[in-house]
Amino acid sequence: MKFRKKKSMIDHARLSKELDWFEKYRFLVIEDATEGKENEDGSLSGGRAFVTPEADFYLRFKAHGRTLQKINTLDPRQPAAVYAESQGLRGRIIEKVEYSDKCVAELVRDLTVPFVDAKVYFRSHAFHPYEDNYQKVISKFDVYSLKDALDFGNASQKQGAVKALNLLVAELKAEMSSETVRKLLRNFRRTSQKSLKQLLSLLEKLFSRHARLLSVRVDFAYGAGRLDGTEISTSLSIEEAAQHREAMIDHIRKTYPNGLVGYAWAMESACLKGLHFHFWLLFNGSEHRGDMGIAKSLGEHWVNVVTEGTGTYFNCNANKGAYPTDAMGIGMLHRDSQENMDGVRLIAAYLTKIDFYLRFDVAGFRTFGKSQVRTSSRRLKKPSEGPQGAHHGHQ
Repeated sequence: MKFRKKKSMIDHARLSKELDWFEKYRFLVIEDATEGKENEDGSLSGGRAFVTPEADFYLRFKAHGRTLQKINTLDPRQPAAVYAESQGLRGRIIEKVEYSDKCVAELVRDLTVPFVDAKVYFRSHAFHPYEDNYQKVISKFDVYSLKDALDFGNASQKQGAVKALNLLVAELKAEMSSETVRKLLRNFRRTSQKSLKQLLSLLEKLFSRHARLLSVRVDFAYGAGRLDGTEISTSLSIEEAAQHREAMIDHIRKTYPNGLVGYAWAMESACLKGLHFHFWLLFNGSEHRGDMGIAKSLGEHWVNVVTEGTGTYFNCNANKGAYPTDAMGIGMLHRDSQENMDGVRLIAAYLTKIDFYLRFDVAGFRTFGKSQVRTSSRRLKKPSEGPQGAHHGHQ
């Protein structure tokens, strides 16, 4: 049996069946802590959120990305799969396919999953280079017949399918190991590393001037939404979200014209929260206390003024128990504390991290920004934003 794909061969019936799993979770409700009742201290409890089909697809898509990374580490001297026979009861011959690694079995399991449709659902995201190469390679094979033969074929069909699978894996590894893909991966990481370097430089300068900094982390969001980053429960556009971010920055700068010494922000689009922002604010520790109160006040301004009642927020400083003590990085920070410095570096890495599977990347909009260090003037200098498309957020 030949498994090379024929031109224009599309099995619409099978494709429709494979998409069924994608739709069945649309109305599934789960417990989630991103929305709920606000306690007196600003923390949240309870709450419910809807799992969108994008959320389910995203989890499966990330798992597939990890599978491809493992495939690329396989020993090229060993076949990915072999045909084997064993004797069963009453002398019956059992034909089977044995895989060299669990990742090969995972690859076969997902051969017919339409990951290419992620380009439709995640229009505002850039794909990992491995995923693009995967689509290029499997387009040459009749993956439905190949998977059927591997799972249910007779001896002859399984033997032919094993040869085709080994060829597919070899071509996939060759594509993923090419210099072109290596260059794409370096570019994929470069903006995140550049943003992290800039943010750490800002922090170093701030701590050289201040023995204590009051660190405030607050997340501004709009509630449950869609992972594609263009449509959420409030029908918000990315343009509007960017305007809200600027309005929030202006409010913070005007409210704390002297005490605020630095800040950074990151825009993300997540499965359940839709578009949202992570804000990190640093105040002169000699002038400010009450980090939870500051975060709560800013959160209320976001909800009641900036978004006119459609927004939500999460007060990280009111939920310090959710963070490891040695990696918190919020509250009053002392530059002589190694734990505080470790926490600061972790927050910086978090704000500038990159999602290698689906990177939030909208043309014309920045996803990371930070302030600059004050000069001799008392006012904070205008913000410096990271490279365009420099960040994709946490899921």
